[in-house]
Amino acid sequence: MRRASSMRQAAVPASRTTTAWAVKQKQPCRDGSTVWTEVRAAGIAELLAAVGVHFESETRLLREAGYPEVEVHAALHEGLLRRGRELAEQHRQGILGLGDLFAYLAYEVVAQHMLKEDRAFFPVFAPG
Repeated sequence: MRRASSMRQAAVPASRTTTAWAVKQKQPCRDGSTVWTEVRAAGIAELLAAVGVHFESETRLLREAGYPEVEVHAALHEGLLRRGRELAEQHRQGILGLGDLFAYLAYEVVAQHMLKEDRAFFPVFAPG
């Protein structure tokens, strides 16, 4: 199995407005090194797109490493993104507050998925 650093992603306000975000993502490289990428998102759609890029990178790495539950994990990603887009649309229509949308992103996507679900594949990338 391939050795790689764990992936990390954080979304933080890029300014005092609620519509500009900077997303920093730690990406492991094939040679074992790590590169940080930053995406500046002007709004919710761009923030969800950055999360999608993170999920795609993660799924690709899991496939390359031979993680046996990769398809199940990829389906979780799709469900999270689908729900995020639904909530973003509700916010756009004025049905859902911005705080509720970001609560979903912080709790379901980051706390529950990235910090809990992703732990299941950590042994695949463990040294030696």
